[in-house]
Amino acid sequence: MDQERINILLAEVPIEIRNAVKPLDNDKAWAILIALLKEEEMRFSELKKTFNAQSPGDIDRYLKNLTAAGLIEKRPKYIKDMGSSEKTYYHPTELCKSLIRSLFDGLLIQPSTYKPRWIYTGAPLKNGNIEYKIKESVGGKSSLIAIKQLKR
Repeated sequence: MDQERINILLAEVPIEIRNAVKPLDNDKAWAILIALLKEEEMRFSELKKTFNAQSPGDIDRYLKNLTAAGLIEKRPKYIKDMGSSEKTYYHPTELCKSLIRSLFDGLLIQPSTYKPRWIYTGAPLKNGNIEYKIKESVGGKSSLIAIKQLKR
């Protein structure tokens, strides 16, 4: 690939944005981030317990990468606890919340623009209608989203 062309295109997205998503290249980092988003704040020991981590390094490297990317921050709950690593909490940052919100907004189906493709599923029903289904496949598992019957 042409490195000059790569650099030109990369220049269109600020380095802060590119760096923010780098730590999310694996499921462990995503799981930690999701846990923090759900709980809003967690101590290191709580994260370790949540993931049944045997050694601190199992989680620490992901926390460091997420912190360096600006997706989470480490801070004490109370001013009096500043300087005590045992009393600090990890929190998702506003950047993290905005990024996740933007990803979901971009991926979720917008009702006004969504036009489902109904799939014929078989012979006519007893009432003479024809049944169509639409399925969603996630992680190799298929789940039914909707069933629609059309009158003949």
